[in-house]
Amino acid sequence: MFCHYCGAQVPNDVQFCSQCGRSLAGPPLGSPAGVAWTPPAGVRSQTGRWIGEGHARHAIFNLKLPMKKRYAEVSRCEAIIRDALEQAHVRCTLRFAQLYHDREEITGYCARVS
Repeated sequence: MFCHYCGAQVPNDVQFCSQCGRSLAGPPLGSPAGVAWTPPAGVRSQTGRWIGEGHARHAIFNLKLPMKKRYAEVSRCEAIIRDALEQAHVRCTLRFAQLYHDREEITGYCARVS
């Protein structure tokens, strides 16, 4: 399970996030009702799964980064995606770029190589 606020992975049996301390009772206030909210950590693993299982040949996605240790987080995201693709025995091109320098996010591109 992942924290709805900071995206940290937490055990299923806890009520509060060990990283940010917020309640894990539900999605953040202001999330549209009926829309599944995917925490940042979920985007990383889903991207590898989508490409690996053949649901998509290309994926463009944004990853929100923490204020500190951004390079370490990008490296961790890349490793999660590459691991998922290696487990599926899929070769890919994976690139990251910071398109907006005033935001704490990067854009990723993943393409399946035939």
